[in-house]
Order: sequence, then C-alpha cells, then structure tokens
Amino acid sequence: MPIPVVIGLSLLEAIEIIGSAASIAAFLWTINPDIYGEFSKKGLWGNWDDAWQDFLNEDLLIPAQAMLLQNSSTMPVMVAAYSHFMVREVLSARRDPLVLDLNGDGIRTTGIQGDVFTLFDDNSDAFAELTGWADPHDGMLAMDRNGNGIIDDGQELFGDQTILQNGRRAENGFEALAEFDSNKDGRIDVNDAVFSRLRVLTLNSTGDAYQLRTFDELGIRAINLDSTVTNITDAQGNTQNRVSSFEMADGTIREIAEYSFQQDSMYSVATEWLPVPDDIAALPDLQGYGTVYSLHQAMVRDTSGELRALVEEFASEMVRLSAA
Repeated sequence: MPIPVVIGLSLLEAIEIIGSAASIAAFLWTINPDIYGEFSKKGLWGNWDDAWQDFLNEDLLIPAQAMLLQNSSTMPVMVAAYSHFMVREVLSARRDPLVLDLNGDGIRTTGIQGDVFTLFDDNSDAFAELTGWADPHDGMLAMDRNGNGIIDDGQELFGDQTILQNGRRAENGFEALAEFDSNKDGRIDVNDAVFSRLRVLTLNSTGDAYQLRTFDELGIRAINLDSTVTNITDAQGNTQNRVSSFEMADGTIREIAEYSFQQDSMYSVATEWLPVPDDIAALPDLQGYGTVYSLHQAMVRDTSGELRALVEEFASEMVRLSAA
C-alpha cells in the first residue's frame, strides 16, 4: 500500500524539524492517518499560516502526547506540512519508457489515482515510486542488463533513464533503442544481436505482479525506429510523446510509443531493507519519506552512530516533556 512521504529532506533535517517543534510545546499534533490521503490532495500552500489553518479548518489534526513515534500510523505534522511545500514541485517529474500495444486495440495506460497502484524504481535511486504504467494488456520494452531475471529499475527499460554506451543518458526511448541497431537499417530485428535479449514487461491481469515475456512468446518480429512526435495526453494523465510501429509474426502492424507517465514521488517504497537489531528497534521509528529511509533503516545504515545518538537524545527529551 502506498504511504505518504516527505520529498527533499535529509533524515537529519527531518529530525531537526521535529526536535525544534518539540521544544515549543509539551505535545505535538499529528495528522489523523485515517484521513491523511484526502488531505494530501489539497495542494500547495502559500505560507506556514495557511498551512496550519488548512489543517485546523479541515479538522485533520489529532493530539499526540509527546509525539509517540512508535505509532507508525501517525506522522509528525511539522514534517508533513514542510513536505507539502516541496512535494508538489516534484509531481511533474516524468520518465518516458517505450510501451507496446500487445493486443492490437491501441495503447492504454493506468494512472496514479486508480484502484491499482504501480510502484517502480524508474530513476534507479533504490526507491520505487507511484507511477502511471502500461495497461495489463500492453507492456514496456525492457532488457535484463544484469542478468538477474528481473527488471530492477528504469535503466533496464528504454527511456530517458537508459545509460548509453558513451556514458550519458538517452534523450528518449527510441534513441536508447537505436543504439542497438547494429546494421543501421532503421529497425530492430533478428539481424541485430540485441533482438534475443529484448523483453516486454507487463502487469498480470490483476495488476499486482510483473511478468517478463520474450519476443518469441509474443510473436514480435521487428521494431521500427522512425518515430513521429505526438504529444497527446490520455484520460489517465499520461502523455504520449512519440509513436512508431512494430511488426508481428503474422504481418500485422501495431503501435510502440514513448510515454511520459504521471508520477507522485510522495508515495514510495524502499527496494532494499536491512535487518534492524533489537537495540535500534527499541528506539522511536519514523516512516520512510520520499527518498529517505525509515528512521530505523537510516540508523542501521549510519556507521558513525551520530543519527542514533540524536534519536536517543530526542527520545529522552520526549519522556521528559511527557512527564512535565
């Protein structure tokens, strides 16, 4: 399930914000987790006064004595409010992989506000973000570059996250694919060495798992590299930037297109989790926000011990405030 996150703050900065707020009063307000999702769609505030007023007017606050961070279903309001000044600036960030019309009825996509949530690490930062995606009847062009049997992140799709042989990122998916046109005939087919390595990444019929399918399995014979600019936004809010075609084994022609998918980086899940020892597990925790790990995970990764010391000091101060 997607979770609300903070964008643009280091974990130390987030803790400092919490600590500053804690020094002002014996308790803090946290967002009611039952209605946070509705509130998160309110948009960008103009200033702090407006932020607090929106919280109060919408009755979205509940008191939390001594900021009980052990309750991971609540989120510190100071961190939440600060995050919203920043998060709406990054919602426009998009990636543009290549999507194939696998069933011949045109390319269809999913949005970021539907019943099915797709999270994928498209920018290779070790966090899978909420993103638009290809409908389960269509798929994304992919290549398992590290040979581990899965598509780890956007560098294994064909888009603006693909690293070219010269070390720079591709401008778009068609440029990324064209690099593998070894005989320079303007198409990718069995005459190009890469052909047998290409895969199509699809969602299963229920949208809750990925599948990796071969060209032979799907009956794909060739992909044409010449593309036409379209810039069409569909009903899901995803934009088709360019379109070309691919050929099936039976001779039929279907669309392959470069899509800029909607993304919401405030919803993310870390793709790697380290074991948390008991002594750290006993300390307060804070859910991971954006590209920031959860507090426990961050402490495990902090070899200096500085973060743990800060959290221990913070926890002691909370105990003192609650007893006052």
